[in-house]
Amino acid sequence: MCRVPTRTSKKDSAINDEIDKLRHSATAALLERNDVIVVASVSSIFGLGSPTEYRDHVLSIRKGMEIDRNTLLRQLVDIQFERNDIDFQRGRFRVRGDVVEIFPASRDDHAIRVEFFLVMRWIASPRSTP
Repeated sequence: MCRVPTRTSKKDSAINDEIDKLRHSATAALLERNDVIVVASVSSIFGLGSPTEYRDHVLSIRKGMEIDRNTLLRQLVDIQFERNDIDFQRGRFRVRGDVVEIFPASRDDHAIRVEFFLVMRWIASPRSTP
């Protein structure tokens, strides 16, 4: 027997996606801040794993931080982010030249843009005096 997707299954999928987003957001807040209390059912936090495991799969990026572009891309893949330059959504990143855009798993309202620039400095050659 083949199950045909219905409106109910699409709705369930959207609800599960929302629960997943909230689960990531709450867990990230618990790890980053000291003033957080989470009230949730056991089923909504089931399957998070140990805090150490979760912490090992967190990438912290701060404004002004220096990191090599390829290192950042490798770290994103290591924490199970998927590169997708077309379908940009939670848990994915895209790369366009020196710009990397990251859509955190805990957010659905904004992404993070990381810009890498090669700074070129012109060194004036000393002018010879005639």
